[in-house]
Amino acid sequence: MRTNTSLSGALQILAAGIGFGFLGIFGKLAFASGMAVGELLTWRFATAALLLGLVLALSRPNTLRLDRFQLLVCAGLGVFGYAVFSTLYFTAIEGVSVSLASLLLYTFPVLVTVGGRVFLREAVRPRQWLALPAAALGLMVLLWGKIEVRAWTAVASGLGSAACYAAYILASRRWQTRISPLTSGFYVIVFATLALVVFHRPDPSRLLTFGTSEFGAIIGLAVISTIGPMIFFLSGLQKMSATAASILSTVEPVTATVFSALIFGETIGWGHVLGGIGILSAVVLTVMGARPTRNQATDPLMESA
Repeated sequence: MRTNTSLSGALQILAAGIGFGFLGIFGKLAFASGMAVGELLTWRFATAALLLGLVLALSRPNTLRLDRFQLLVCAGLGVFGYAVFSTLYFTAIEGVSVSLASLLLYTFPVLVTVGGRVFLREAVRPRQWLALPAAALGLMVLLWGKIEVRAWTAVASGLGSAACYAAYILASRRWQTRISPLTSGFYVIVFATLALVVFHRPDPSRLLTFGTSEFGAIIGLAVISTIGPMIFFLSGLQKMSATAASILSTVEPVTATVFSALIFGETIGWGHVLGGIGILSAVVLTVMGARPTRNQATDPLMESA
């Protein structure tokens, strides 16, 4: 039972990474149609909040109940974990090359490993010590390309995005182990939406000018790259350590590379292949060395809040 629980958590984290891997694909389609970063982020989360809220209200209304403490936790995760994280990452892309922005973001597994050891007292298992450098090397080989810095403040933004995402993972692991991922995911998305609306102030009248390209990208982002992966990630995080979850999350750029080649015809070189092998090796090591958490006996996705 414990082994099955651990494997289930690993599969959910991998599913989340695959879903997040489509972020760049939908983003590329949206930007090609003329959408701005701020409005894309805002409508992405607003659509996700609306769709998930409707589904939960109709099928699992009990999941919409939340105590005051957890509401505050979800507010912090939504504002700082996702709204600030997303804004910092896209700000970094404006000042550095995409490959460098991705490399800066993917320093978060190291931050999570250190934070998990210091703040959560999580033991780092021997296979994880091997998996972490394997994942880091694989990411460098996979994402290595034209390194360009147009503004050094963008480098700080890239590192800031990694710090925000690491904090999101650690806080979720600390305070959300006994809450339904459906409940947590919904409220995190709601608070991220509110923060993005205040920060970016998108023009609602622009929606009237959108066509199938724009709405397709928004809905794809909301369903495939927001609702699904956020819930899967939170559920998987309840079954394994923050370090293991962060290492497994590195499957995201592999997904992005493979599907970009399939959809946009982008070339996959030997660097991509070798980098992918390094990351997948880290994934295998992490899954083999994973241990279930003490508090998880059943799958929270199968329960109501």
